[in-house]
Amino acid sequence: MAQKIKGIIFDLDGTLIDSLMDLTESVNYALQKVGLETYPPEIVKNFVGNGMRSLIENSINHLNLKDEKAQSLKEECLKYFLEHYDTNCIHHTTTYFGVEEFLQQNSEIYKFAILTNKSEYFTNKIIEHLKIKKYFSHIFSGDIEIYKKPNPEGITKIQKDWGFFNQEVLMIGDHYTDIQAAKSAGVASVFAIYGYGRLNGLLPEYSIKNFYSLKQLLHVINSK
Repeated sequence: MAQKIKGIIFDLDGTLIDSLMDLTESVNYALQKVGLETYPPEIVKNFVGNGMRSLIENSINHLNLKDEKAQSLKEECLKYFLEHYDTNCIHHTTTYFGVEEFLQQNSEIYKFAILTNKSEYFTNKIIEHLKIKKYFSHIFSGDIEIYKKPNPEGITKIQKDWGFFNQEVLMIGDHYTDIQAAKSAGVASVFAIYGYGRLNGLLPEYSIKNFYSLKQLLHVINSK
């Protein structure tokens, strides 16, 4: 069987890791510190996907405060969030079921990379704690603006470094920014329907409901 897929680029939150509880606790800590109401995880998950500043901005925007007040609170809230998340980002966060097994079993078959809008500091802290960092040839974060999804530059750079053609690379994520970045880069997109995100009307080439179905998908693509 010819191997058609050679490289897989993963989003992080909502794709490789379930970080929602830690994010929710840190968001709520920050909101409480500035005297605002808090959210349950099912609301916070709608704010995840575009980086940490966006997470806080969306959390405050959702409250429909007056513009002047909202703007002044965002910076204060972000500061409290980052302080709390720094100490609490690995309390509840885990890899999704099947992730470690998949990476371990396939690291000699495929190249792996992470492309996330999360900051580099927290990305590395979490994946080092979860002992999965060793599997990835590239880890690009939202700190570098040109690599921030939906910008396709991160995918293009990873693909170029790998030396693979467009049709040999998959981008897997749970958010419309992942799908848009893949489409703009000309690689196939895979939507992780188990994650937090939304498609915003975009249509991915494929969808997976867990890492077992990712194995099945790769078998189907490579068998064509």
